[in-house]
Amino acid sequence: MSDEKFDRMIQLLEEILKWTRLEGVQRAKTTLTELLKTHAEKLVYEYSDGRTSRQIADIVGVSHATVTNYWKKWARYGIVKEVGARGGTRYQRVFSLSDFGIEVPPVSVATRQAETTEQQPSEKIVTEEKQSSNVVKTE
Repeated sequence: MSDEKFDRMIQLLEEILKWTRLEGVQRAKTTLTELLKTHAEKLVYEYSDGRTSRQIADIVGVSHATVTNYWKKWARYGIVKEVGARGGTRYQRVFSLSDFGIEVPPVSVATRQAETTEQQPSEKIVTEEKQSSNVVKTE
């Protein structure tokens, strides 16, 4: 193969790579925003850096089962990868949310939201009734 043809092939491959990267970034951002809708999901994802599910659950304020369920779902979409660890399976995020301009909420916000979304409907009603009965009316 001549040098001229080889150089042309390199140019074409670089052009293909440029457009493939652009398309990949756009699809990754779309996938992340579709899968990570709540503050808790975003935080669990961002803290999935090789930590245990229990460590992440404690930080975010969700159950250990919630973290593992998220991981299983996300692994099917390819946004986390399994990491070998002693004592169990852990997952690591493939992307950083900040690389895509996706804001990572503060932990306290996710904790409050997770507490209300993980409660059973009957627990929510009881909690809301207790809160409303504790309100002192002043006139």
